[in-house]
Amino acid sequence: MSNSDPWTVDRIAHALPHPDARHEFLRLVHLTPIGDLPGLLARYVQTAETLLAGLPHARALAAQVAATGNDPEFDEVDQETVLKWISRGRAQSSAA
Repeated sequence: MSNSDPWTVDRIAHALPHPDARHEFLRLVHLTPIGDLPGLLARYVQTAETLLAGLPHARALAAQVAATGNDPEFDEVDQETVLKWISRGRAQSSAA
């Protein structure tokens, strides 16, 4: 699918990298009142575009980690940091 293809609910869902994110998106699409759907979809399109724009960088990092075993952007990421990121992402999602 090219970047010029129109955004659909299915395309947005497939652009989200984690099954829980896709599930939450589809849940919100099903539960959001019709009049509020354009705003919800616009926010998720923006998120999907941001994720897709970062994909080359993420792939390059993954290749470097696979080759060297080291992540050049993080010396060490502990579980507490990851949980904070998840919590912050959920808070932003529920505020959207």
